[in-house]
Amino acid sequence: MKMYSSCFEIPEAEHASVASRSGCSRAKPTVHTGFGIRFFCLLMSIVSVLSVYGCGPARPTGMPQTAPCEIRVLKNGVPMQGVDVSLFREEGNSALSIMAYTDSNGIAKIKTSWGNYTTNGAPIGKSKITLTKHVELPSDGVTDSQIEKFTPEEATAYEEKREAEIDKLRPIQKQFSNFETTPFEIIVDEKNGGNLTIDIEKEITAKE
Repeated sequence: MKMYSSCFEIPEAEHASVASRSGCSRAKPTVHTGFGIRFFCLLMSIVSVLSVYGCGPARPTGMPQTAPCEIRVLKNGVPMQGVDVSLFREEGNSALSIMAYTDSNGIAKIKTSWGNYTTNGAPIGKSKITLTKHVELPSDGVTDSQIEKFTPEEATAYEEKREAEIDKLRPIQKQFSNFETTPFEIIVDEKNGGNLTIDIEKEITAKE
């Protein structure tokens, strides 16, 4: 049968007095490090959470009031994913970045950024909307060293040729990507926010 000792490991502060009373010569001080390590890890976790949620960048002075804003982009009724949807206010802080990319449902949930501060939604009021879908133009075999040897006239002709090739591949027409030529606008209301669905193919048909 297994015999259990009557001597227990006890904290160092109590070791001498307990040992003298019990006559237990085998009592040894125990170093309790587990609790300290767990407490330290918990403290660091709290600090990390606060740094992300509670102690992030302060709202800049002059940051406009925003409201929820969603813009859906379609082409012939089919959602377009990966479209850069950017808003431009006619008045206000030009340093603001007001944009989002569309998801698989064609929806862009707009966010407003100023420096390293970002908040959900778009500024209250009227804004123009640009739509951009980036495309990668396949190589035509012309190297940079060859381009450097072009005359000014040859360089201009080459750039125009490549731009025309991009236009053929561009899923969204160039005028929709330009602040001055885009026909799209949205008014974000303080109470109701802003929601808009854009079908770019219908817009093209309407213009034709």
